[in-house]
Amino acid sequence: MENLLDALNQFKERRVIVIGDVLLDQYVRGSIDRLNPEIPAVPLVKVSGIDYRLGGAANVARNLASLGATCHLFGQIGRDAYGDKITELCAAEGIKTYFVDSGRETIVKQRVFSDGHYLARIDFGEDKLIPITSNLEKVIEREIIKDLNLYDLIIFSDYDKGIFGGNLARVIIEAGISRRILTLADLKPTNINAFLGCDIIRLNRKEAEEVAGRKYDGNNLREIATILAERTNPVYAVITCGAEGVFTYDTEDTEKGISQMVRAKKIEIGDAIGAGDTFAAVLGLGMASKLNFEGSIRLANYASAIVVGKIGTAVTNIEELRSALKES
Repeated sequence: MENLLDALNQFKERRVIVIGDVLLDQYVRGSIDRLNPEIPAVPLVKVSGIDYRLGGAANVARNLASLGATCHLFGQIGRDAYGDKITELCAAEGIKTYFVDSGRETIVKQRVFSDGHYLARIDFGEDKLIPITSNLEKVIEREIIKDLNLYDLIIFSDYDKGIFGGNLARVIIEAGISRRILTLADLKPTNINAFLGCDIIRLNRKEAEEVAGRKYDGNNLREIATILAERTNPVYAVITCGAEGVFTYDTEDTEKGISQMVRAKKIEIGDAIGAGDTFAAVLGLGMASKLNFEGSIRLANYASAIVVGKIGTAVTNIEELRSALKES
């Protein structure tokens, strides 16, 4: 436990690059006191408030900033009011940004709540999810690589919205390897080939099943993780399994690999929105702070449990993590 607490003290010294699909989360809150007179089977939500939070890769960056790390976020947004809102929120969180305009709308995930109950999600800006152009890739690559030696960690936050449809991840991973900078990919199955050679890969169980072509039968996570490792050649493969915990596979033992299930901390669930972002941020910070892999996984588990206990896209901080560790 002392090692975990010591690692928290190192977070403020870490400098992190986040590259990925930048989203905006919009929360529409209201109440229902009658049905819609236009369509009686549909409730009428009277809106009492709307607020915005950083989503996708921007939420990973927000988690890092909340934990005291210096963060530089790279991605694409639209030249619109929602893009301006993302820039404004990043500035408020102390996140340095480098955004390119690909000519498409900013992606927004609108969630509608009535009296605290989650009613619906409406997605905007996903009708033109074309891969980022090679020219814009090169612009981002040059901007990242010129100062790469200043950073301890690179996190790729893949929401399959187009930024990793080309060669961007491969180029940055190779640059990270040459400079011995830790790389972590929170990836989607569609883009798995883009992350070959990344130090750490993370998928949830459903995504891991898709990549491996194997259904989870209660006893074959090691087989699934082995296939993931063969596909991407990481040092560590991580499969998050919700309330069950996290399955880890360490490939450094070349004879047989080392795998285990790290059980999740039991909590009263608020919702799981953004918990994967928190897990990736804390896992990366732990490893970049010289905490071992198992300790970093446990720390990330604690952090995820904290945000799952909150409503909406949430983050944690050093004080909450320290308290959770001391109470365990």
